[in-house]
Amino acid sequence: MNEWKTAIEQPAVPMQQRASEECHTLEEGIGFAPRRRPWYPQLIIVDDHSNESGEVVRLRRDSFSLGRLGCDFSFPAEGLMSASHAKISLREIAADHWDWVLEDLSSSNGVFVRLPEFQLRPGNEFLLGGTKVKVHGDIQLNQKSQEPVPFWSVYVADAEHIRRKPELEVCSYLFSQESFVVPLRGKRLQIGRHAEAAQTLSVDPFVEALHVDIQKIDSFSWKLVDQKSLNGVWLRVRRAVLAQSTSFILGEQRFRFELVGRT
Repeated sequence: MNEWKTAIEQPAVPMQQRASEECHTLEEGIGFAPRRRPWYPQLIIVDDHSNESGEVVRLRRDSFSLGRLGCDFSFPAEGLMSASHAKISLREIAADHWDWVLEDLSSSNGVFVRLPEFQLRPGNEFLLGGTKVKVHGDIQLNQKSQEPVPFWSVYVADAEHIRRKPELEVCSYLFSQESFVVPLRGKRLQIGRHAEAAQTLSVDPFVEALHVDIQKIDSFSWKLVDQKSLNGVWLRVRRAVLAQSTSFILGEQRFRFELVGRT
């Protein structure tokens, strides 16, 4: 364990000069922040009909569970949450350097993280408003593209599943609708609620007129870009590092992770 050490003695400085230098230093200083321990974050349990406001909870331990029953944060009325759905935990990655990690605890309906864009992989699941979409077929990752969030693990398919033609399966999630398949053809596919989109989701009131633009990068790669929609796009993950202002959803409850004072 490192011990506190006294500073090396310096030649005496006149008191008036020393006071002037200290005042100058204070004027240019910054707020105190930890150097030997992790930054403790806050979790915002987002209010319904809001993307910003909500109940603020400080995370002061190394691990927190979230679910419907018997967890550190429990939501008994959330029918789409598993009893023990997910956890947030602290992981030391190097000396005096830590990550906060969100992990799915084998829940039935998954953990979804909000992203402005991401590359499609076979087996991916994502949410648009209240609609769930699954990705199928021969789609590959373009290695030249950078993911905006350092995911550790997303859902991918097995070899038999990949042999299908590239397509999206639009499933029922919050609404009673039959599943249907949308082929990925041409150079782009736009999805929204109104007629100007190539594929309409008129039954879902949480989808924008033009919600996402899915673009073909090369012969086997596709990228989804959120068109600055109000309710966003959410990718299902097994585990992910939580960056500043990461939003995620469990069942029908949304959360936002904040490292207070961190920029």
